Amino acid sequence: ALRLYNMYLANFPKAKEAYDLRYYMAEIHFTFKNYDKASDEYYKVSQLEGKFRKKSARSAVASMKNIVEAKKYKKLPPLGQISKAMKVPQEKAKYIKMLDNFVALLPKDRIGHPMRYTAAFTLFEYGHYGKSLGRFEKIVNDLPKTSQGKSSVKVILSYYTENKQWDKLIAVCRQFLGNKNIANSKLKNNLNRTLRDSLFGQAVRLSKQKKYLQAAQAFVAYQGEFSRARNAPDALYNATLNYFNDGKVEDAISKGKLLLKKYPKSKHVKNVVLDIAQSHESLAEFKNAAIYLERYAKSYPNTKKSRLTLYNAATLNKGLKNYRKSIDLYLRFKKFYPKDSLAKAALFEVAQLYEKMENYNQAVKYYQQHAWQFDVNSEPYFYSMALSADIQFNHGNRKGGLKQFDRLYAKLIGKKSVPAFDARRLVARAMFQDINKQFSQFQSIKISRASKIEKDVKYKQNRLSYIARKYQKIIDLGSGEFTVASLYRVAEMNENFADGLLSAPAPKGATQLQVDQFRSSVEKVAFPLREESEKYFEMAYNRSKEVQTFTNWTRLARSKMTQINEEKYPLVNERNVKAEYLSHRLIWQDDVAKLGN
Repeated sequence: ALRLYNMYLANFPKAKEAYDLRYYMAEIHFTFKNYDKASDEYYKVSQLEGKFRKKSARSAVASMKNIVEAKKYKKLPPLGQISKAMKVPQEKAKYIKMLDNFVALLPKDRIGHPMRYTAAFTLFEYGHYGKSLGRFEKIVNDLPKTSQGKSSVKVILSYYTENKQWDKLIAVCRQFLGNKNIANSKLKNNLNRTLRDSLFGQAVRLSKQKKYLQAAQAFVAYQGEFSRARNAPDALYNATLNYFNDGKVEDAISKGKLLLKKYPKSKHVKNVVLDIAQSHESLAEFKNAAIYLERYAKSYPNTKKSRLTLYNAATLNKGLKNYRKSIDLYLRFKKFYPKDSLAKAALFEVAQLYEKMENYNQAVKYYQQHAWQFDVNSEPYFYSMALSADIQFNHGNRKGGLKQFDRLYAKLIGKKSVPAFDARRLVARAMFQDINKQFSQFQSIKISRASKIEKDVKYKQNRLSYIARKYQKIIDLGSGEFTVASLYRVAEMNENFADGLLSAPAPKGATQLQVDQFRSSVEKVAFPLREESEKYFEMAYNRSKEVQTFTNWTRLARSKMTQINEEKYPLVNERNVKAEYLSHRLIWQDDVAKLGN
């Protein structure tokens, strides 16, 4: 029969009976399992209009299916992981042709639904992703309610996810979700989850590409669309980091605060609070920086960074003149971290703040507490105790302050005493101020009558010696500024004494000879005093250069020396002169002494 059919069809291919004969010949081939020839003949029959068209198209598919299923093929790589498309075996390629033929001839026939999926999947297996994905998308659009449509969705999503093609994945997800038949199916959750992951993945990719602004915006968009997602806080946190990297500090702060508001229990809260604090500080927004530093320190007291944040919060509040808040934070620091290296400094800050607030009792208390944190022979001890004494001296307890200064003085002039320059300056200043009244009184002592000149001179001489010894104590302390000041004061007293003697009135009723003798005797005492004053003015100026202390006392000393000897200055030989106050003695001629009587 096959031979006869072949002969007839070869000679009369267009005969009326040729259509039926070709179909019968295909059936014979199929019966005898000549599936390849059967598929060819079935295919030819399906290309013509007739009663066997649908059956032939379907039988052509069945014939090639039998061939494909009977043959063993080389194992293929995992799905979606072929870098270069592989050649589809001849049998499978022909199978795809027969599948496509059936679908093309009978597009609405439900039997063609799995055929379309099989053709697409076969191409996908061999790495023809462009062609296969296009087929899958068409199946989704044409057959969204079928199992083939749903399976096609899964394949597409899996492929783009596996290859991290986020842009395409986002596009198809939105496309599929826009299809009511898919959006209302069980695939909706899977699509939403995939869209969510792809948007996040897209943002991560932009960040890795250092497209920080785009990445930040993508993370923000993600959080806006999926605010209830488990990784929504991660998105906002990543947005802040990318804004930071792009230099958009204010945007970073804004999104950080949104994270704190929306997700107060997020694992990122700790870092975000600190980031916001540091960002405000970088923008010189110290009030906000202090608020977030305090929040961090109080929320996470056991972290390594909490100590420094608490201390910085206190310091910023101090700068903002929120003294009460600053004190509370410094004391909290001392309480929670008593062994920290900054704990001692915190006490000192508290003392200074109380002093600014004019709460002097508390200031004294905390300066002394700070002092007792150190060895009694240490510089911090001397300085804090000097500060506490200075407050007492100047604010209501002058006597108590002086007593404390006296105790410090005794230690500071000891052989093994530390430099403690700041403490020495405070002690010296207090001692200097304490002498001011006696200095002024000395300067006001007048030699007004010749009859009392010997008595007045002796009194003023004794006062000079007494006050000079006090200034010597200050000099012994070694504070540069007040050493110069003390030397200048001693010079002023000698100058004042000399001027007083030279301007003393002559005895009444004395002859010219007696007057001249009186002046001569007075000058013998006054001129050495004048020389003594010049020596101390010079010492004051030289000492200021020696200790590199240039204050108003230096200016005054230099001015005096210029007045005394303009040619000699500024060239002055430095000398170490030990003060010998009023080493000369007043020697009177008897005749002059009698005139005073």
